[in-house]
Amino acid sequence: MWVIVASLLVAVLGVVAARVGLASRFARAGDRDPHVYWVLGLLAPVPAWLIVFWILLGPSPKLRSEIVSDGSWILSTAAGLIGAILTEGLVRRRSESGTDYPPLAYWRLGLFGSAPAWGIALLGYALKTIIG
Repeated sequence: MWVIVASLLVAVLGVVAARVGLASRFARAGDRDPHVYWVLGLLAPVPAWLIVFWILLGPSPKLRSEIVSDGSWILSTAAGLIGAILTEGLVRRRSESGTDYPPLAYWRLGLFGSAPAWGIALLGYALKTIIG
């Protein structure tokens, strides 16, 4: 249970820190590359995801594989990669369209790109603790 609470706390801190970083970056009117805002959103839940991910990996190799743990960290990693690829494509398409989107929209795309990986890891850890 402490893993979920710690991960949630770190996620909130990460999102708040990324939002503050977005505001300070937006305040500087220099470079308006949308990928900067997207990366800020993409990296916000990563520390929270890492906490759960390392716990799912376990301390050492075991003779018998745990299906819930193994499946969770594999699906979580795949979701993170797919989310990053899909949302980067959306950022690229939006930036090339010529329409001016606010930086917060790109930040949210990044956040939505990596949040499913964290959610899958949390769900896998919860199932692992319930099942035993």
